[in-house]
Amino acid sequence: MTAIVEVSPQQFARDTQKAIARLETGLDAMRKEETPEAYALLSESWIELLERRRHEIAERFLPAPEELTQAHEKVPPDLSYRAAQVLEALVSKQDARLRQLRQRTIETLTEDDKEAVLEVFAEFAEVLKPVGAAKALHLLAPRFFPLWDNKIAKAYGLPRRPKATPQDDARCYWQFMQVVKWQVKLLKERYGEQLPDFARQNLLKALDEWNYAKFTKRWL
Repeated sequence: MTAIVEVSPQQFARDTQKAIARLETGLDAMRKEETPEAYALLSESWIELLERRRHEIAERFLPAPEELTQAHEKVPPDLSYRAAQVLEALVSKQDARLRQLRQRTIETLTEDDKEAVLEVFAEFAEVLKPVGAAKALHLLAPRFFPLWDNKIAKAYGLPRRPKATPQDDARCYWQFMQVVKWQVKLLKERYGEQLPDFARQNLLKALDEWNYAKFTKRWL
């Protein structure tokens, strides 16, 4: 009898993110080579497969309501999180786009958003680095852009390369957003009113506290 080896969520995420990266590369090539009509037909099954893989990662990284509460109680208020709100006054080039995204939730994220997300994140990361870019964008569109840091990204199978460019970081963040989208959907479907009040108000911030407590500080 062959023994079944259970891998950790982090190892599962690393392996699955590699497969996702190969699918994304194929989709990007297809988008450039085919007409829009042909691309729409050829890419449908690929996009469905991508969604299944991201759903699987989200399942492995899904906190229970009590874990969200534990993390919320352990994570101290982030002063830089509040102070960074001044960045909103500095946004100019991406202002129109960000105003649209501010009205949306991450559950509405689709492949059609990829180009815009990559462009916005890369511009912010050029100045603020990837962690600061996510924080600033979250403040500008708090229910659309999730937060992360290097340890969280690594746990989700998206380690930052030493010489990564802002565009590389943007592609990793795009993959992270796709998993978070499924986490939010699954948490609402599975727990609904069982979620604590603070989590129902903004699941992206609650998930960040859980990720920070679990993967950055290892408190949970």
